[in-house]
Amino acid sequence: PAVSISLSQVAQALQAAPTAAFAAYMAAMNTNGAAVDSGTAASLYIAGKLTSATISGQRQTLRWLANWAFIGVIDGYCTHSWYHVVENTYQDLNLHLDHIPETLLL
Repeated sequence: PAVSISLSQVAQALQAAPTAAFAAYMAAMNTNGAAVDSGTAASLYIAGKLTSATISGQRQTLRWLANWAFIGVIDGYCTHSWYHVVENTYQDLNLHLDHIPETLLL
């Protein structure tokens, strides 16, 4: 039998895809945030370097890309750690930053 898919079913699947991808990303962040942040940063570093190399017409070696991926991993881990420290400091100090505008206006 032939498989029949309506246009509305395709639209629903396409509409749900970003939500499902974001949910999977957040689940991975909750499981191991440092690894996900490191991998995300490395991917963005590589994508940026490949884009700039393509625009400038330069070819880069795999070693060059690996060096930038490594820097991205380090950057992602350091950024994750920094935000973790800031978040814990905020919670430990019990700062009510969401009420600062109200306080300033009164």
